[in-house]
Amino acid sequence: ASAIFGVAEAYQNLGEYEQAVAMYDECQHLLRAALCNDHPDIANVLNRLGKLHSDHGNHEKSFECYSMALRICQANFDPTHVQIAEMQFATGVAARKRGDYESARQHLQDALKIQKKAELMNETCFSLIELGNVHRLVKEADIAVSVYERCIDILDTTKADQSLYGCLYLSLGHAKLALREIERANECYENSLRSRTELYGRDHPTTA
Repeated sequence: ASAIFGVAEAYQNLGEYEQAVAMYDECQHLLRAALCNDHPDIANVLNRLGKLHSDHGNHEKSFECYSMALRICQANFDPTHVQIAEMQFATGVAARKRGDYESARQHLQDALKIQKKAELMNETCFSLIELGNVHRLVKEADIAVSVYERCIDILDTTKADQSLYGCLYLSLGHAKLALREIERANECYENSLRSRTELYGRDHPTTA
C-alpha cells in the first residue's frame, strides 16, 4: 500500500489525474483489507484523493472523500485535535465549491473553534477567509466584510503565511465591490496584486 501511495503521488505530480485516482483507490482498498475501515492511514489517502479531485474540478467527489476522512478522524482523535480541524476546513471548502453553503458554514465554524483554541493563527485566518467567502456568495457582503476584517485584526505580520494577504485582500475587494464601494474595492485589489507579485513574481498564474 505504501509503494502504491508513492506511485499515486508521482502520477498526481505529473498531472495524470485518472492514473492517480486509480492508484489512490487501490491503496485505500489494500489498507481497508489489512487494517480496519476507520484507520487514520485511510483518512490520509482520502485526504489526498479529496485534494486531487478538487484540483481537477470534481467537487462532488472531493466533498465525498473529505467527508469520509473527517468521519475517520473523528473516530480516532479527541474532538479538539488539530487534524479534525484540518479535515473540517477541507470539507467546508469542498462544500462551498459544490454550492452547499450551509454545510460549508457549519464545517468552517467547527474548524474555527478548534483552531482558535489551539491558537493556530494562519489556520484561523484561512478559515475566516473561507467563511467570509460563504457569506459573500449568499449575498451577505456586509457580514463577509466584518469576517474579513476580523482576520486582518488577528494577523501577526511576523508569523503570518504570506499567501494569506493575497487571498484576504482579493476576497475583501469582491465584498467591497458587491457593496458598491468601488474605490475601496480597487485599493483591496491593488493590495492583493502587490502581495502576490512580491510572493510569486509577475508571471505566476496566481498573480494573473
